[in-house]
Amino acid sequence: MYERLLEVAEQMIQEQGLNGVSFQDLADAVGVSKASVFHEIKNKQLLAVALIRRRKTKYNDRYARVAACSDSAPEKLKQIAANLHCGLRRRRTCLLTALAASINMLSSDALKELPQAVVRTAACLSAVFDQGREEGSLEFQGDPESSEIGYFTLLQGLQVLLQAKGDHSALEGAAAVYIDAITCPEALFQVCHSYTSSWSVIGRFKQNCRCNLFLPSALASGEIHHRARFSSGDTMVSITFRLSHS
Repeated sequence: MYERLLEVAEQMIQEQGLNGVSFQDLADAVGVSKASVFHEIKNKQLLAVALIRRRKTKYNDRYARVAACSDSAPEKLKQIAANLHCGLRRRRTCLLTALAASINMLSSDALKELPQAVVRTAACLSAVFDQGREEGSLEFQGDPESSEIGYFTLLQGLQVLLQAKGDHSALEGAAAVYIDAITCPEALFQVCHSYTSSWSVIGRFKQNCRCNLFLPSALASGEIHHRARFSSGDTMVSITFRLSHS
């Protein structure tokens, strides 16, 4: 029952804030007596600590999976925003945002745990910004840690603003405006060749950056040189591809 209480309590706090949730409300939502709730959780301060600690495995693992996947840095930032957007559409802000809004109610233990939770989330975002600079997909001033704090703060602030406004559909789009602003210009190219059968290669090129192409292994033997021209803004770029088949 303890885990069920934490799950429902988290949803209620995300929707109403810590101040707006009573143990009677929690008992009614779970379908148990108020005394049963107090038997498992003594007060709201201990509830907050339990939720912050639970969050480490519930959400940090999710952020870590996004940071570790093979997508580009801009796509990863959009995935993180999409996760928060999904919750906001159900009228639920991030748990950290909800608890921070009730910071005067938190115990000393919760006040120690909360910054640690922020640091863990920030580390995942910092890795994404670091990747973006390394692969050339993100262009920003300063170090990745500062940029990560800025993006994380943007997401938290958007949740509060949109929740107050009653607009629960705009977070993902607003975050995309920021991501697009720091994403390096890209040009899409496509090379098509007919050999014994038809196939095509689609990749992304960033000016002054290395581009790797991953091709199916079951292709006819031989070597192909192809020169493609395409426009990237006002610049014309000519690239030669050497495609080896085995």
